[in-house]
Amino acid sequence: MKALMAAADFPLPKRRGGNRMKKRWRQAVCLSAAAAMLGGCSTGRESVVPSAEANKPAQPVTLKILQVQPISDEDFQLLLNEPVTKKYPHISFERMSGKVEELVAAGNVPDLILAPDSVLSQYKDLGLTANLDPLVKEQGIDLSRFDPVYLDVIRAVSGKGELYALPYARNFNALYYNKDLFDRFGIGYPQDGMTWDDAIDLGKKLTRGDGGIQYRGLDPESVSRVARQFALAYVDYKTLKATVNSAEFRTLFDIVKRVYTIPGNEPKDPASSKGEATFTKDKTLAMYGTVNILWKLQEAGNNGLNWDVAQYPAIPGKPNVGNDVDSHTIVVTGTGKNRAASLLVADVLTSPEVQLLSVRKTARVSPLKDAALQQQFGADVGFLKGKRLGSIFKSRSIAAPVREKHHSQAQAIANQSFKEYVLGKDLNTALREAEEKINQLVQTTK
Repeated sequence: MKALMAAADFPLPKRRGGNRMKKRWRQAVCLSAAAAMLGGCSTGRESVVPSAEANKPAQPVTLKILQVQPISDEDFQLLLNEPVTKKYPHISFERMSGKVEELVAAGNVPDLILAPDSVLSQYKDLGLTANLDPLVKEQGIDLSRFDPVYLDVIRAVSGKGELYALPYARNFNALYYNKDLFDRFGIGYPQDGMTWDDAIDLGKKLTRGDGGIQYRGLDPESVSRVARQFALAYVDYKTLKATVNSAEFRTLFDIVKRVYTIPGNEPKDPASSKGEATFTKDKTLAMYGTVNILWKLQEAGNNGLNWDVAQYPAIPGKPNVGNDVDSHTIVVTGTGKNRAASLLVADVLTSPEVQLLSVRKTARVSPLKDAALQQQFGADVGFLKGKRLGSIFKSRSIAAPVREKHHSQAQAIANQSFKEYVLGKDLNTALREAEEKINQLVQTTK
């Protein structure tokens, strides 16, 4: 079997600061008040008269859970183990490790998998998925609490509208900036509502040499990061044909090339710039557009980075679109032996109560549609106090295409073609060659 793609472009990093566990009792009152804002945190279940069978003590069950989408030990306890044990004392966890395809080949199939939605099509190919809708109905789980765009992307994988997983967090794109560099050069901070044209113009003003140091004005991380704003796949899921020789890819390549060809702003490698270290450690990058790196910025802030965040620049003519759906999901496997208990766990993780904990304490963005959760974002995370967190929510996520098993390799081919374009190759030639290479890849690895 082909190796699965990476868990996510940029998974949420492990949080730091062990003393937060000691402070939880101080936050209990605050959490209770916030929970009231969420309409009492109702699950929407119908009342059922318990039968004699239902009153029997539940049999203990240990669920095997694999974390393809990383989660720290502290967050696992906070968001899974503690709330599940409280509500369902008979359920416990065995945390697994290893590659999904190897576990499947060995017959050691997890009951639950924490994974990005981008790998669900590959899990389908492995025979790991099954429709959850009948079990959702049987257990009375209320799906109306979710923003439908996140469920729609999951349902698109089956081709029949089936539900394979529930989303428990979502990623976002944002524009992080170094306030000290703006102050040093006497330039106003980036404003919400900018287009890429605006951001490029601002980046030109900040790109300069000063005191023997070359400062870069803007880095969008990579061309593949901005591609998420266009909701682009590199291979069509249905036809298995390359999609790169298109107007959308031409616009994408043009935008990112204009960033990387600002004199003095050239990255070391246009195919994978990834200016995170330049921004967080070297402090020589003024603006960095990427995903949720808030916990990494805690350490950077402790080391002297004076940072803040603005709304992600928009594609001209498409305001307030930040990215396509990039959610973290909990997959109830189709071949697991404990599907009913596994879905109970997924319901707890995505419940309003646990989502409130996740939003306030771990600075994950919730896929639930309750706007009150946005207002609570990062409320218990001290280093986020005073930051422009509201700017994050001014951009929305649009539906993402289904990304099939060749996605990562096809993306690498497209990134290399973009590099050749930046270095002087004709755009039409670069895209045509990328199309040919991707189609050859698909044909030889079906």
